[in-house]
Amino acid sequence: MARGLCLPAVMPERLVYLAGAMSRTGDGTRLLAGLLSYLGAQAQLDDAVEGSYRSTADGQSLPYDRSDTSQSLVESAEAVARLLGRHRRELGLSGRLHLLGWSLGGAVLFESALRLFDADPAWRDAFASIVTLSSPLNGCDVDGVDELGSLAAGQAGRELCARGADPAHRRSVADGARRLRASGVRLLTLGAADDAIVTPGDSVIALPGEPLDRYVMRPKPRLGADFGERHLGHGALLYDPATWRLVLRTVTDDDDR
Repeated sequence: MARGLCLPAVMPERLVYLAGAMSRTGDGTRLLAGLLSYLGAQAQLDDAVEGSYRSTADGQSLPYDRSDTSQSLVESAEAVARLLGRHRRELGLSGRLHLLGWSLGGAVLFESALRLFDADPAWRDAFASIVTLSSPLNGCDVDGVDELGSLAAGQAGRELCARGADPAHRRSVADGARRLRASGVRLLTLGAADDAIVTPGDSVIALPGEPLDRYVMRPKPRLGADFGERHLGHGALLYDPATWRLVLRTVTDDDDR
C-alpha cells in the first residue's frame, strides 16, 4: 500500500431482531430466516443477533420462553435496553444498530430505543434504522375489552389494549417517532391490510402528510401456514417480497433498490 493512502473507516453495524408474543428463544431466527438471509446478501448485513425478553444487569442475553413475553411492557423494554447497551459497547461508539421487530417484538424494540434516545444524548446517533412489522406501536384497539389482550399476551396484552384506547399514548408514540426521524434514524413501520390482530391503524406511524396506506402491505398467506396467518392475517408480512424490498431500502438508505 502506498504511503499516505488512507482508506475510509468501516463503520461497524449490527442488526438486532426480536419476535413477538408467545415466542421463545430461536423463534425470531426461524421466523425471520428468509428476510435475514436477504439482508445479508443484499446489504452485507451479516452481523445479526436475536434479542431477548430477558437479560442480565450488564446486558447479557438470557434464553427466554413464552411466559416471558407476557410480562409487563416496562420489564421487557428495560431488558431489551440493557441488551442494546451491551451491543453498542461491543461495537464501539462509532457503531450503528439496526433494529428489526415482529409484532410485540417491534413495539418493545421501539420503546427501548426511544428510552435510550431520550435518556442519553450519546444514543442520538446510535440507531441507523428501526423497522417494525405488524407491531402494536399504538397499542391494540379492541374496543376496551382488555381481557382479549390478556388471553393473547398476558400482562403485556392488557397493557397494549389499554394503550390502544388512550389517545395520549398515540400522541406520545407519534412524537417519539418524529424525534427519532428528526435525528436521522430511518424508521419504517409496516402493517398488513388483512391483519385482524394488529391492525394497520395500530402498527403504522406514517410520516406527516403521507397517507397511511403507503405503509400497508397486502401479503398473501402461504400454503400450509398456521391459523393466525391464514385466517387472521398476522404473519404473512414476514414472507412478502414487497415487504423485504422496503426493509432493504430502509436499512441501506437506498431508494433505488
